[in-house]
Amino acid sequence: MQKVQDLELKGRNIAIIHPDLGIGGAEQLIINIGLSLQENGANVTVYTPRYDPERCFEDSKLLNVEVRGSYFPRSIFGKFYAM
Repeated sequence: MQKVQDLELKGRNIAIIHPDLGIGGAEQLIINIGLSLQENGANVTVYTPRYDPERCFEDSKLLNVEVRGSYFPRSIFGKFYAM
């Protein structure tokens, strides 16, 4: 398996999609991946429908985060949760 440092990333555009960039283990993983790619020369953008800079990891502020699709509800009538 290749390490991030071994990949040719300089100038590459990488998009990461995450359903809710808040505080949690999966969010920390997404942020760590984004920062690692960014440190190795990639242009990283994280797309998410939910992002509150006041309720997130500080490191997320070092990434380009774009909020898209925030008008979609998380559930319908308390059921049918979005994946």
